Amino acid sequence: EGNLSADARYYAICGQNYNYSTQEVKMSDILVYDLILDSVISTLDLPDSLVSFDWVSISPSGNYIVIDYANEDTGRFNGIEVYDRNLNFIWQKPVGAGHSDIGTDGSGQDFLVMDKYDANLDSTFIMKYRLSDGQEAVLLGISSLFDQHISCRNQMRKDWCFISTFDYTGRLTDDSLSWMSFEDEI
Repeated sequence: EGNLSADARYYAICGQNYNYSTQEVKMSDILVYDLILDSVISTLDLPDSLVSFDWVSISPSGNYIVIDYANEDTGRFNGIEVYDRNLNFIWQKPVGAGHSDIGTDGSGQDFLVMDKYDANLDSTFIMKYRLSDGQEAVLLGISSLFDQHISCRNQMRKDWCFISTFDYTGRLTDDSLSWMSFEDEI
């Protein structure tokens, strides 16, 4: 998973080691690669104790690296972490795994848009997180019974993200599509 920067210059990659004896895959490090210079510009070694990992991506501006460790734990190498292009740590939130995408608003700010389940309310919320500082806001609340996909890669309408929600088979509800503005709440 992951995207190139909008100018197709930068890409974030997770290195893996495969143990042929145990058949285990271990995430080893994060690399930020400059495709124009054909070189690695920064590296982050992942800890040997890393338990879960889902994806890494770079923001459309190429200024931020986002890593989803797919858990709700606090502390480094957990939840969602954001780094600058040189892999200097910026912030972390214990949000767990979810559907997400990274986009840019009309003023050029990069955002992560991600679903987050709230067990106390038994609801799912589509959240946005400003990558520069972690400020967050709710874009949409939906039933916990729905699943969804999020797309922010619309270069002509940067202020918006596209959310498709759908119900599981066997239930009698309609699917829906939503356009959500990044400008709400932050």
